[in-house]
This record gives sequence, structure tokens and C-alpha cells, in this order.
Amino acid sequence: MKPINNFRKFKKKETSPFPIKLDYVLALMKSPFREYFYTKLCMIKNDKLFLKLFKIFKLFFCPKIKSIQKVDGLYKLSDDYFDYFFSKREPMILNFNGNVARKERLIREWLLKDKLMKEIIDGDVILDIGSNIGEVSYILGENKNLHHYLIEPEVAELNCSKKNLENFNIKAKYLNHLLWKESTEVDFYPANETHDSSIFDDEDGKISKKVNAKKLDDLNEINSLKEIKLIKIEAEGAEPEVLAGSKNTLKKTRYVLIDVGPERGKNHEITLKDSFNLLIDNNFRLIDIGFPRINGLFKNKNFN
Repeated sequence: MKPINNFRKFKKKETSPFPIKLDYVLALMKSPFREYFYTKLCMIKNDKLFLKLFKIFKLFFCPKIKSIQKVDGLYKLSDDYFDYFFSKREPMILNFNGNVARKERLIREWLLKDKLMKEIIDGDVILDIGSNIGEVSYILGENKNLHHYLIEPEVAELNCSKKNLENFNIKAKYLNHLLWKESTEVDFYPANETHDSSIFDDEDGKISKKVNAKKLDDLNEINSLKEIKLIKIEAEGAEPEVLAGSKNTLKKTRYVLIDVGPERGKNHEITLKDSFNLLIDNNFRLIDIGFPRINGLFKNKNFN
């Protein structure tokens, strides 16, 4: 009887998306059409016409979105729960299933689970490197009084992150820097239309510009900090170099959450091996790893 009871227990557990629901099937069917038509919609240069046509588009492809408005030069995407600000049209498609659905996906992808979130308490210092529009900082700072430092090379994205965090009454310091292994001038390939700006050319037609890069260890705002609870790093393929320029900062950091997915250069290489080895060499141990977004959560061995 014991095996049967165990089997019954197991049967009650939620293990798969089956039986497949109709709305799930319909969403899969609509997805390629939604992307195609929205890409065409984004080609319209006139903002007023774009916003009018979006009202029709959303009825068929994203009914959870209430509206998109142009506010202070940014796009404000609203649903029944809250707003997100974007500098460009294209990335808004990530939120077309609703802002809450986007938030829940980020929580899964970035390993922002209960155990880690309970470790982060009022007064902690959080560094968000490659903060983009501030989504991860918002999740970390929700209903908490943290000291946020957002570091982002794209001014437009930094302005979005400021709007987004202010929208949730989250205070932060915003640092417009491109981080690298040394403080020097480098070529930078902007692409905030797709959130893929990088120090590496990926042959997608990006035009480079000269930018003064910085080591994290050379930033006065960071040097003055006594302890850092968490550094989140998303550097579009430059994660090993960012870590190489952060050795002194890592010594006073408890956790590092790092994206090592296929974003480095023309071959879209992952940076897992080099990034993970650098963290291990700096006295960190891997405590969690995430897929399909390839990232790792590390803890400094010097902290209990």
C-alpha cells in the first residue's frame, strides 16, 4: 500500500503544462503574427500614427495592454496593474502579455527566488550593472528600503530606469558608465532598440562610437561603500572584463548574480567558463544556476 500512497501523492504534484489549455494554444498561434505585424508597426516614423494604429493592434494581439502613450520623450506602456517606461518601441513587445507576466518571467530567469529575496533586507546595497530600464532593480527593491546603484552605458535606458523606479517610489543613484577591465577609451556599439548595446561588434549593422570605459574599482561612488549585498551583472558579453576590473569591489560583496548567455561578439559566444572561473578565483562559490537564460548566482566564501 505504501507505494500506491506515494504514487497518489506524486500525481497531485504540478509537473507539466498538460492538459494544454485553449488560451495557451491560441497564444502560440498568435505569437509569430504578433511579432511580424508589430515589427511593421514600429517602422512608422510618425508617433501619433503609431499610437493610433497600436490601439487597433492591441485588440487582436495584446488585449492585456491598456495603452501606450508618449510622455516626456519616452513610451509609457500601461496595463491594469502598473506602467513601464521605454525609450524605444521594439522592446515593448516583451511586455505584451502584461507587465505582471513580464515581472514573473524575470523573477524566474534571474533566479530571484524566495531564499535570495529574504537575504536582501532594508539598508542593503545593490549594484545593478547593465541596468537597462531598471526591471531587476525594481523587483529587488519592491517594498524594501535599499541603496540602489544603477550602472548603464546608454543614457536613454538610464532615463527609463529612473522613471520606472520613481514610479514605484524606489530611490537610486544612476551612473552613466561603460564598465571594462581597465579605464580607457573603447569602441562601443549602441543598440538600445533591442537592448543589445555592446562593446563587441556582432555584425548586426551597428555603428560604433568612442566611449571612455571605466573599471568598477575606479568609481568613487563604489569605492566609498563598505559592503555590497548583491551585484547583478549583464554586460552583453563583456562579463569577464567587468569582473576583471572589479576585484577590489568583489572582496566586499556577498552575492554576485551574473548573466553569461550567448551575447559575445560575432559568434554569439557564452561567457560562462571565463566568468565563473574569475568568480571562483576571487573566493566565490556557485550556489544556483539558471536556464534557459544562462546565469549564475555566487556567494562570497568570506561571508556566512
